[in-house]
Amino acid sequence: MVSLALKVTALTCAVSCAWPAWSPAVPQSAAAVGIAAAKAASPARAALLRIAAGSDMQAVPAPLESFAGSVVRELSAQSEFQQWDGAAIDYYPLGPGTHSWLAVVSKDSKQLGYLIFTAREEGGYMLSEYGSGPAIPYSSDALHDRLAEDGLIPDHPGLPANVQIQAQYSAMLPVWKVTLPGKPAMYINALTLELLPANAVYASTASVSKTAVVTNQNGLRLEASSPAAKIDSNDPYDDLLWMTSPRLNIRRGDDLLKAVASGGSLIFTAPGRNASYGAPFAVSGIQTWSPAAGAPAVSYAATGRAGTRYLPVSMLMAAGEFHARP
Repeated sequence: MVSLALKVTALTCAVSCAWPAWSPAVPQSAAAVGIAAAKAASPARAALLRIAAGSDMQAVPAPLESFAGSVVRELSAQSEFQQWDGAAIDYYPLGPGTHSWLAVVSKDSKQLGYLIFTAREEGGYMLSEYGSGPAIPYSSDALHDRLAEDGLIPDHPGLPANVQIQAQYSAMLPVWKVTLPGKPAMYINALTLELLPANAVYASTASVSKTAVVTNQNGLRLEASSPAAKIDSNDPYDDLLWMTSPRLNIRRGDDLLKAVASGGSLIFTAPGRNASYGAPFAVSGIQTWSPAAGAPAVSYAATGRAGTRYLPVSMLMAAGEFHARP
């Protein structure tokens, strides 16, 4: 039976590594082999994965592999994720102690999406978020470009050896912690590349206490899916009239599903804490997961401009509020 009413302490996971100066040859450790395979599978400019080169590649726990395989199989039955059928899954640890894992899904040299899993205090793992498409969090090349554009590092391949990088994950917030020589640490959203105040990371870590999420227990099944609505724009800043609409009475996943079905798209916002969640952003679809018979369903919301990043509805409800688009 899947445990749904979970007391979850949002874990901040960090992989700390001094990025080596650029070299055409990387030692053939397990980490290097994994990175080479992932880069070969990605059509983009090397997504994310020199993280593992700066840390020890750990063996993937068998329960995590089994859980990830089950999630991918369920998702591949949906039209948005049908390319995931038979795809490979590469795993990358996030954090000393391996509290979280990034799983990258690829097939035929094409990156298809990602999943992030986090260890639970009760044991086992929970599905923290997932998404389709080639854009995934923790792109080291995207981070390099951002730092170079700001004049913080030289604009040539690789990161200087004296730049310290940590990949962190807390509730719904993938983060780069970047420490440059002689400067205080800076925090960058690892998905949007927005500069974050340090208190935004701490607020995200402390905000979620009781949430319903998919865990690695028996009976996992993707029950229903409301595809992300196709509308002209999912950017909340294109029309700010949603700010004048009243807060919607969303108490459970079914309420959100009905609101999305009737209106096409909603806006999630966390007043006073938007930076902690990359908000405001659109919510344009719902996927409902069913555990063992008789237990409540668990919902994940399709978010963002493309509607391809799925976050636990319970966490969204705990962290903020929803407004109807005009």
